[in-house]
Amino acid sequence: MKLITTTLCLIWLLTACGGNAPTEDKKANEPAEKSNAKKVDNISSTLDNFDLTYYGLFKGQRTQMNLRKYGSALSGNWWITEAEEVQVSGSLQGETDKFVLDITSLKGDKIAYLKGTLAEGKLIKAFWKDEKGDSTAVDFTPMAKNVKIFTQLKISEMKSTKKSQNTKREVVITYPQVLGIEDEQIGKRVNSILDSYFSANSWADSLEKGSRDFKEDVRYTDTYLNNEFLSVCKHHHLDKDNGNVLILDDTHGITINYKRGKIYELRDIFKPNAIEALNQLLLSRISKSANGKVSPQDLDKCKMKGEESTSFSLKKNYVNFHLTERLPDDVKGSGYVQIPYKDLVDFINPSGPLAEYLR
Repeated sequence: MKLITTTLCLIWLLTACGGNAPTEDKKANEPAEKSNAKKVDNISSTLDNFDLTYYGLFKGQRTQMNLRKYGSALSGNWWITEAEEVQVSGSLQGETDKFVLDITSLKGDKIAYLKGTLAEGKLIKAFWKDEKGDSTAVDFTPMAKNVKIFTQLKISEMKSTKKSQNTKREVVITYPQVLGIEDEQIGKRVNSILDSYFSANSWADSLEKGSRDFKEDVRYTDTYLNNEFLSVCKHHHLDKDNGNVLILDDTHGITINYKRGKIYELRDIFKPNAIEALNQLLLSRISKSANGKVSPQDLDKCKMKGEESTSFSLKKNYVNFHLTERLPDDVKGSGYVQIPYKDLVDFINPSGPLAEYLR
């Protein structure tokens, strides 16, 4: 493993701290470039919707839940223990502050339900009951927003190279790790997410079993770090027969709140009820870029869902949409779309990280 450390310094203001003091990776010794992102005055915060991290005790152990609310819908993820993560989804009951959340494994199997109340100050008082009938009370407190912590973050580049015994098949994975996160559990969680994300879909299992020679290169080509989130672009290149045959060459993205261990989904960045309108904008840009050569059927494959987390990445002034793998080879390049934030104002979720960044 090769470790190359790039130092990034910033003031860490817990969760939604607003402002715009970005730091570009690999430019630690250069003066910060002033962002040209348009300040968006008509994105206002709302008490109705939120995206919060909660802490509590569950059966004597520290527990953490990332919970979003949009309208009456509630969803998120919950680390019941440090090692066990589950998904939560449900809604408020009518016009009340009472809710029911289904608890499912990451594979989608129902485990239990959580029934409770969103109290004043968004405190959660809840009651857990699993499929076996076991039950327990659990209360949650939102992570404080006004605590200031000075920290020094470092983005470290990790490199893993694996070769077959005949050295004709090779997998090289280069991925980032974040050092300096003060909450040790969150730090492990964030780096585990990055490690798993870059190792996913690798051809490492085919090093000795493959019938043809190949070379796979997985690397991060672009990152953006500000005072709340890290956004990474992953480039996946695979060829065979000494580079004569290209198998794939795609990009994907992932955006993580490194204070909360949260992977942002499309519905965190953009209003859940605006995803369809966002899709229409994207499809029109793709069609224009390809000079109308993309069929309606292939364009339809480019539509995104609110639960997606790897089809976009965030930069200083724009969003990258990574949709190349959904298009035929002759128009793949049209699936890599950059849209400035100023063109997306009407779609931005006012309780999400992008709205905080642009205020």
